[in-house]
Amino acid sequence: MRVVSLFVVVWLAALGAACVPWGAARAEPGPWQALGQTAFEHIDRSRGLPSDTIFSLAQDQRGFIWIGTTNGLARFDGYHMRVFQPDPEVPGSLPDGVIRALHVDPAGRLWIGTHVGGLALYDPVTERFRTIAPGPAGVSAATIYDISDDGDGGVWVATRGGMDHLNGDGRVLERFRHADRGVKGGGPGDGASGSKAPGDDALPHSTVFTVHQDRTGALWAGTAKGLVVRAAGGDRFAPPPVVTPSPAAGALLADSIWQIEEGADGRLWLGGDRSGLGVYDPHDHALTVIRPQGEGEPPLAAVTMRGAVEVRPGVLWVATLGNGIAEVDVAKGVYHTIRHEPDIPATLSSNALRAILKDRSGLIWTGGDSGLDIHNPTNAALVTLFTGNGRPPLGDLPTIKSVAVAPQGTLWLGGDGAVLVFDPATRQVRRILAGGAQADPEHSLPQLDVLAMARRAGGDGATPGYIWAGTPRGLYHVGEASGTVDREALPTANPYPYISRVVTAGGVTWVGTFSGLVRVDADGAKTLYRRDPANPASLVDDRIIALTIDHTGAVWAGTEHGLNRLDPASGTVERLAHDKNDPGSLPHDYINSLAEDGRGRLWVGTAQGGIAILEGRDDGGKPRFRTLDRENGLPSLRVNNLTYDGHGHVWATTADELVSIDIDSLAVRVLGPAENALIRRYWENASAVTPDGKLLFAGDGGMTIVSPDAITDWRFAPPLAVTDVRVGAQSVPPAAIEGLPLILHPGDRGFEVEFTALDFSAPDRNRYAVMLEGFDSGWLDKDAQRRRAVYTNLAPGHYRLLVRGSNKDGQWNPQTLSLPVTVLPAWYQTWWFRILAGASVIGAVALAVWARLAWHRRRQRELEELVDARTADLAASAATLRRVGDAGRDLSASLEREAICRALHAHVAELMPAAALRVALFTEPEAASLSLVYAAGTPDTDLGPLSPEDPLYQRAAEGASTSSGPDDTALYAPLRVGGRRLGVVEVRISRPEAALPRHVEALRSMAAFAAVAITNAAAFREVERAREETAETLANLENALTRLVQQEKLASLGNLVAVVAHEINTPLGVSVTLGSQLQGEVESLADAVAEKRLRRGDLDEFLSQARDECEILNRNLRRAADLVQSFKQLSVDQTSERARAIPLTEYLRETLVSLDPLLKGHGVTATVDGPAGLIVPTRPGQLAQVLTNLVQNAVVHAFDGVDQPAIHIQVAGTPGGQATVTVSDNGRGMTADLAAQAFEPFFTTKQGAGGSGLGLHIVHNLVTGPLRGELTLDSLPGEGTRIHIALGSFQSSEAPPVLEPSL
Repeated sequence: MRVVSLFVVVWLAALGAACVPWGAARAEPGPWQALGQTAFEHIDRSRGLPSDTIFSLAQDQRGFIWIGTTNGLARFDGYHMRVFQPDPEVPGSLPDGVIRALHVDPAGRLWIGTHVGGLALYDPVTERFRTIAPGPAGVSAATIYDISDDGDGGVWVATRGGMDHLNGDGRVLERFRHADRGVKGGGPGDGASGSKAPGDDALPHSTVFTVHQDRTGALWAGTAKGLVVRAAGGDRFAPPPVVTPSPAAGALLADSIWQIEEGADGRLWLGGDRSGLGVYDPHDHALTVIRPQGEGEPPLAAVTMRGAVEVRPGVLWVATLGNGIAEVDVAKGVYHTIRHEPDIPATLSSNALRAILKDRSGLIWTGGDSGLDIHNPTNAALVTLFTGNGRPPLGDLPTIKSVAVAPQGTLWLGGDGAVLVFDPATRQVRRILAGGAQADPEHSLPQLDVLAMARRAGGDGATPGYIWAGTPRGLYHVGEASGTVDREALPTANPYPYISRVVTAGGVTWVGTFSGLVRVDADGAKTLYRRDPANPASLVDDRIIALTIDHTGAVWAGTEHGLNRLDPASGTVERLAHDKNDPGSLPHDYINSLAEDGRGRLWVGTAQGGIAILEGRDDGGKPRFRTLDRENGLPSLRVNNLTYDGHGHVWATTADELVSIDIDSLAVRVLGPAENALIRRYWENASAVTPDGKLLFAGDGGMTIVSPDAITDWRFAPPLAVTDVRVGAQSVPPAAIEGLPLILHPGDRGFEVEFTALDFSAPDRNRYAVMLEGFDSGWLDKDAQRRRAVYTNLAPGHYRLLVRGSNKDGQWNPQTLSLPVTVLPAWYQTWWFRILAGASVIGAVALAVWARLAWHRRRQRELEELVDARTADLAASAATLRRVGDAGRDLSASLEREAICRALHAHVAELMPAAALRVALFTEPEAASLSLVYAAGTPDTDLGPLSPEDPLYQRAAEGASTSSGPDDTALYAPLRVGGRRLGVVEVRISRPEAALPRHVEALRSMAAFAAVAITNAAAFREVERAREETAETLANLENALTRLVQQEKLASLGNLVAVVAHEINTPLGVSVTLGSQLQGEVESLADAVAEKRLRRGDLDEFLSQARDECEILNRNLRRAADLVQSFKQLSVDQTSERARAIPLTEYLRETLVSLDPLLKGHGVTATVDGPAGLIVPTRPGQLAQVLTNLVQNAVVHAFDGVDQPAIHIQVAGTPGGQATVTVSDNGRGMTADLAAQAFEPFFTTKQGAGGSGLGLHIVHNLVTGPLRGELTLDSLPGEGTRIHIALGSFQSSEAPPVLEPSL
């Protein structure tokens, strides 16, 4: 039987393998390890296993893992399964597909025990099996349960029919059965001496489940009726003595013993079928039955033990058939179980285990009813706590999205509608749940995720404070001691916005929302920082995603559109963004996370650009970033979280991996599932550092706790092995060439070698390098997906293939795999063939040279004659080409059809003796009607439509052609452009047969030039006609627009006149009435005086009433005069374009006076604020028109449904001596689409209700025209509209000094 892991490791180390990282393996579990679940990696049929039911496991000398299943044998190299299955048609295949036992002996031989096929030996050279079948010369039975070393090169085999002793060649030496004495040299009944009576020196039962020869040479056998032992050198089997018998010990020794494992201390671990687990000390004969650790542990009495390994000193893992793994504390003699948990994929996949193995790197392998499970016991630095199903300590919190830590170590965990408070020291849990539908929203959490948390200390820093909790519906603070919940209103448009981040520093809390950044002071004062499109010193975006405070007190806020640095003292913001032309800028604008390291550098985690480190600023003050990406070792460019551990490392989370980065060397270490980083998704805001230096990273399904000081390098140097060799198209077993060169014969196009580094902890992270000495100039790097070396078309010679491999952490094995390669030459590559071929080539070359010289002399004479003849033709052709070129330039230079035809005639006449030339064009493109447009040399020819009988008409559809009559020769060439027919050209020579080939070609070329020129001329005429029509249309449109704008201005002024006239009518009416009344009273007084009835009392009463009536009369007349004066100045200004210096604030107030009737009529309040005495040179008339239009536009369009409509005009000076005017209202606002069209002419939302659509268009033209300024519009639905006007500048000569302080 196998010795527990210590002996396995020592044996493998003696064979030259690298040792286990013992420092890490000896790490004792801490309090977090006790809380976490033991994690496993799963391998099943989806990854190549022939069956999910596993009976046995073994690791061979090369490092491969062998897996015995119910459907064949599999060899695993970390990437692929090499499966062996029985096939009666294939000699040397497995005798059976159910593999019950596997054993690798010290010589490296693999022994396979099957269920019904007996025993088999694997031959790695042929990759075939030699079967040792049951029978007289074979094993005692077809069912093999166990195989163990005999210490002398042979093996002991436990079978259903007895126990056999075989030498290394598979020959049976001894047999032991029930009622039999050992029989030497053959099977029972072969006549050998030594037979005994039944029961004498016999096994208690012929069914032997396990066999083991211990270090003293004693032979132990576990049978169906108990345990027996034969002392070294003895010849009798007997039950082992027990110094202190007990019922439990007796039951175990008499039970079916399925497993015997020898520990490092020499004690034997025994597993019974129904009596549990015990440990026997052969020295003092003490047998201890292991008891459960607590009341909740299941008993092992009815569970078959299937193997045991020592995971670390003093801790034994026992595989059981039904209760998973029993972890035994050897010193205390107690166990607890590690079981399958259905809702946690990373736990043991099945409780029914049949095999367990510790490989040479220290990994623990288990096999059962659901495939393979692999556990790395050295991962003491990372512990993952899972949630769900009320599992302690995190309970039912399915996702943890935020984390905060109190000074005493208490954890505050935020999730879906709840906050969980967990004290790791006492393991006590307190839950603060969301309120229901009827709960008071001011004092209960909403049923939404708690996305951000931060602790704010009490007044003296030591007393309990409260925890800020951010949700999608606002900010809450939770009493640290009381757990009471209160909602906090923020100064955003919605006082309860989406909260993404919360950070505290001293007494100040910074809150990142999707509506801006909020500062909350200790006294409760709140300040909001938002994006202002007109202010580059404001936030680049209101949606805050990441937030941190650096050592200088500056606040850094990350958004979807860049990074912001806020100076709290001045309130100014510096924006930082990605610049594709600047490699020192941010690598991406979407900022997920921020952190500051121990050197004061800012680290920025982006969504698609990796990590940026702010290393300083250049001479111009521009920030300089250094980027870490995949080339630096990051597994992903999306970085969700950054946390500084305080000990020289920044930690980053990607989707499902943790990354540790040394802040000095920037070396990257990836921690994934192989290191117990098992959360499916780590959330952006869910990380913290505990007071004792632990790191917390939470996410979907739980939380990972990291002890940074416990992280050690994975130092296992994986052995390298060849897994596949191909020469040409033929596969070669790797073991067949072990120690021999790989031979490539002539005709083999190349070879291919697949290799692997046998580190199973995280094979996908292993790295490789290959080099073919004699061919490659250096090492070629390869990753785990490209583990092949392929070479083709090699020259004959000797080579050596070298392969290097590393483990998951990049530790390279110093030993290099070496494979010599010999490429044999073909017959034509031998030295004697090359000499013979060289001599033959020299003779053939000499003969060929002589024949070639004779041929060249004859050919030279022929060529000289031909050259002379061709020279004359070429000269004529060259002259023709020059003529054609000149014709092309002349024809293209003209845009008149008549001139084009005359130029064509002239050039044709120079080229050939042309007597006449005619040009005919189709009346329309591709039409059938042809019209003669030019004729020369043909008297009495009328231009116009051609008769179908005319030869020119008949030739129009043909290509270039000639015809010869008794008196002349006619040449025809089509006029075509891009396949479109324009017409035809006819040339007549007054001699028969006078056309030469070059004449035809030249005419065709000149006709092509002429066609292009005629087309250009027609196009030019069309363009000119279109240009004239366009100019006329544009002038008409401009005149119409000018009239419309003027009409709008006059309409606006007319509206004002009507309103002002109505306003003036009131004081004038009062004045007329008072005048009439006063006149009547005066006449009554005159009558009294005339009649001498005037009394002193009547006079006093008249004087008193007259004084009051005169005061009222004067007040109404002054009111009318003021209205007339204001309107007079306004009308003068609006009709004057003269620039002058005005007191801007006072002028706008006076202009607003003229609009009082309009504003009062609609219940609108209007105010003007600004510095008094601000003198600005401008054109006041146009400015008054702008203000009038803006106010009228707001009154008409802005206030539908608004209770208290108001318009505010803000005046401000600028450093350049100019001013800005901002007109804002509290109306209903505009959508982005409406705002984009607001200044377009004729655009109105009041179509058919009096809106012309020119009001804001006139404003835009006046501001950007006569006022020489700029304007912008900012509006959102429900938030009103703001129009910002920057007035332009005027020279002093254009704007004389102000003549009066006001209107």
